[in-house]
This record gives sequence, C-alpha cells and structure tokens, in this order.
Amino acid sequence: MRAAGWGIAGSESQIVPVILGENDTAIRFTEELGREEFAVRAIRPPTVADGTARLRVSLTCALTNDQLAKLIPAMTRASEKLGMGVRGHAASAGHA
Repeated sequence: MRAAGWGIAGSESQIVPVILGENDTAIRFTEELGREEFAVRAIRPPTVADGTARLRVSLTCALTNDQLAKLIPAMTRASEKLGMGVRGHAASAGHA
C-alpha cells in the first residue's frame, strides 16, 4: 500500500490504517470497497481523533494472492470515484 502511494500511518502490522480524514469519506470509501467484495471497516470519532477517520484494512493469511492483487486497484477506483485526487488525506499530507 505504501509503495502505491497510500498513507498507512507507519503501520508495520497486519492491521493497516488508511487515514482518509472525514467521516463521510471513510463511510463512502468502505461502501465502494464493499461493492468489490472487500470487507473493510471505517473507524471514526470518537474512536479516533476528529479529522482522522480511516479505513481499517486487516490483512490475514486467509486472503488469496488474487484478492491481495485486486485490493490496491479497488482502492484506487474508489478514490477516483469519490473525487479524492491523490490517494486520500494521509498521502497528500505526507504521512505515508
């Protein structure tokens, strides 16, 4: 994800936060990924600070290589469809 330009808040684990900023953006993003059969959760305030709503992507050994290969393109399509420009809030803010 980092190599593709997504801001993942320095994550080094199987749980990857993709910071998007606004609540509505995170919710709409998860809906778009759900249409492509990815079960990604939106994490929003009060769980995280205002303005730091994010996706919670859980990468597990149950995912196939094919599924993993489709994730980044699905995220890119969602970003483009939602008019997010460069890969979301954190990437443009330099938190990658």
